[in-house]
Amino acid sequence: MNSFMCFIVRRLTITFIISFLINIYTNRKKYYESIVLRKPKKPPKSSEVWEYSWIIVINGVEQQFVSCDRCKKLLIYRQRDGTTSMAKHKRACYGSLTTSNGCVDNQSNVTEYYASSKCSEIPKRIKEKVKLTCTEFTALDCRAFELVPGEDFLKIVHTISDAGRCFSHLARVNVNESFFYVYDALTDVINKNLVESLAAIDKDLLEELCIFIKLFDQAINQLSDENKPTIHQVIPILQLLINHCEITLDDSDGLKDVKHFV
Repeated sequence: MNSFMCFIVRRLTITFIISFLINIYTNRKKYYESIVLRKPKKPPKSSEVWEYSWIIVINGVEQQFVSCDRCKKLLIYRQRDGTTSMAKHKRACYGSLTTSNGCVDNQSNVTEYYASSKCSEIPKRIKEKVKLTCTEFTALDCRAFELVPGEDFLKIVHTISDAGRCFSHLARVNVNESFFYVYDALTDVINKNLVESLAAIDKDLLEELCIFIKLFDQAINQLSDENKPTIHQVIPILQLLINHCEITLDDSDGLKDVKHFV
């Protein structure tokens, strides 16, 4: 490990010294007999990158470094590795020069940052997916179909759509996380008097309502069984739920109101 670190330090030191000498050589136009920049003797199938690079020669010995003809940056070159790194640097270096000289083919237009006034046509695949989602939302959860075109439901859809548009160029957004965040912030949004009213709800009443609703959940799961027919169970389960909604003397006032509403 120590020998490897010494090798790295030695190589960086040599690179710094050579770069410093090249800058003196090119910028001040002084000639040093010990350092020479020269083009290689190109064979017939030589790479074109040598037209934009110089070989570093010190005391008549070619070094494992080449200098870019434009930016004078030093690049490590070994014959066994080829000219791949030199080609990449050439594309980056001379590509930026072309762009700075007025090549704006890849530049974004101003109009790309404004929303189009034309209505985008929604693909049929997305329409079918929305239709299926709305159907499952109403049918599987036993909700009224009139809920979907309702004003409040459309407001939720538009709000989620606007939030998704803000992150359209970023990673995917989990909508469930946004709901959890809003839930934690409800105390800052809801009116203070309403929060106190909600906090005053009797815990026993909530437990009583959960027990009351549990039978409805069991009925839905039983009738939604896809492995066996359930049509013959509809009438018995319906009668069971009707009997379950009958008001008894032990019911609290809140539960009586719920049963009366159902």
